[in-house]
Amino acid sequence: MQQRHTYLRPKPGASFSPQLEANADLLDYCRNRKVTLLAYSALLSGAYTRPERAFGAQYQGADTEARLSVLRQVAAEKGASPNQIVLAWMLHSNPQVLPLIAASTAEQMDENIQALEISLSAEEMARMDQAGG
Repeated sequence: MQQRHTYLRPKPGASFSPQLEANADLLDYCRNRKVTLLAYSALLSGAYTRPERAFGAQYQGADTEARLSVLRQVAAEKGASPNQIVLAWMLHSNPQVLPLIAASTAEQMDENIQALEISLSAEEMARMDQAGG
């Protein structure tokens, strides 16, 4: 299954037309059927780490700031970038999520690949999953 998916949750009613965002029903389906989700737009074109790249209006929801705060806290605790934590969160999630990545520079690709070395504890995953309610 391939769908748009990232750590931030889109606000209710957000449209990515013609793309579709992985929603709770799809994630439950993948979890229950043991289907891996291939996630594209995982890093939102660099918005997690590049201040000049704003999050789209679709991600300006009620829980956005709470989720970004927890993401930044976990990144600081791990000595990692928010991008790396988003990718690690996906790799540790249930259902299994495989982020599709791209990079404009060798440094960005190295940063992305280093996410494979980050281990998130059950407590860290719970904090991230529960951020913003």
